[in-house]
Amino acid sequence: MHVVPKELSPERVLFRGDNLYIMEQLVKDGYKGKFDLIYFDGPFNSGMIFSMPNDKLGVNLINPWDELAGVRHYLDSQLFMKDYLKRIQLARELLSETGLFVLQIYQKEGHYVKVMLDQEFGRHNFLAEIIWKMENNPRPFHSQFGLSHECLFVYSQTNNYLKKDGLLVPSVWDDIGIYETLGDENTFYPSQKPEKLMERIIEMSTEERALIGDFYCGSGSFLIAAEKLNRRWIASDNSQLAIKVTKERLAGIGIAVEEHLVVDHFDNSLVHSDTYNKQSNIPFSLFELKELHTAIGDKVKNINAIKFSSDIDLFTDASITFNYTMPLIDDKGISEQEVVLVPRPKPRLGNDGIYLDVQDPYRWILYQIQHVEFDKNTNQYLFDWDALQLRIQQLIDSIGNQWIDEIQHGAEYTIIKDVFGNYYSI
Repeated sequence: MHVVPKELSPERVLFRGDNLYIMEQLVKDGYKGKFDLIYFDGPFNSGMIFSMPNDKLGVNLINPWDELAGVRHYLDSQLFMKDYLKRIQLARELLSETGLFVLQIYQKEGHYVKVMLDQEFGRHNFLAEIIWKMENNPRPFHSQFGLSHECLFVYSQTNNYLKKDGLLVPSVWDDIGIYETLGDENTFYPSQKPEKLMERIIEMSTEERALIGDFYCGSGSFLIAAEKLNRRWIASDNSQLAIKVTKERLAGIGIAVEEHLVVDHFDNSLVHSDTYNKQSNIPFSLFELKELHTAIGDKVKNINAIKFSSDIDLFTDASITFNYTMPLIDDKGISEQEVVLVPRPKPRLGNDGIYLDVQDPYRWILYQIQHVEFDKNTNQYLFDWDALQLRIQQLIDSIGNQWIDEIQHGAEYTIIKDVFGNYYSI
């Protein structure tokens, strides 16, 4: 693995991708023990499907692998804890001797996560459980029992953490804003946190110019607060939409950031006949494609991967079909027991301008939209195949051939965003 673009700013770095690989790469690249604060506003394992509403199309959008992972974690909390622990352990490697780790969660998994944090950091390094009042009107939780707070668990790496003279942080925060009153900050990104909450976390635990990290950055509230408080930061999110929203918010305060990826080197063992079959959650990239072509020429005609980076479209030396490897979705539901290949649309330049060549509109739409709903009353997932078919047909009719939502012309190449928020280059 390595980072592209390779050069990282000493002031601010934004990654897109799975934070597991990103934090592993940061450890390898010399950031071990360098962070003064790491904040996790990670998955709460609430059961809710965190899709993104698309008002133009009238549907919710989600990657099927993310949807499936959310369901599996909710049905098997041990799997959720196991995956989360890997990331907590990497965060601890990155944390300095004087650094603090802050994890935000709510009560469904909170107590189990605290025990895990006690085991990882040591009970003697537990500093605080802070209650943030996040709703004035409690959300339903169980029958007559509502939910109106989230917890922040604060841990130190050692006893030599930063102690601020004259500062006494209360354990209940009901004075800094709630979800319902984001006002002008509101990006309508799910679970967006108030900037004032982020500011208090940063101010209580660091000094100016400290290096701080947020590897579930979502809409970017933590980074906006970091900029206002003169902290250096490294952040990431797995969602392309989260990165887009974050970059737009930063641009709104005059900060331009470059998006970085962690990518793989070409692996010859993944070549089978004329197919390169990649199962990693690290996106197949132009870097990997160029190495492949240098090593074996134009032998490979099909590349199957879970994720692709948009720069692969810039490779024009060979005719290659890119296929997403996706979990099977049929009338029985969504399952990883069998996978299917979904052709990736190709950007093309025609007589009338740029267009997207979508080989199989039905299948492409099927693998872009939300498939299951979480019923809070029964704590079960609902799957309605007939309703899904109707929705797909409506989208086929409404989209027609207008797959492109936005075109951005750059100096070297053009970026295309399709109606589902996927990016391509030409």
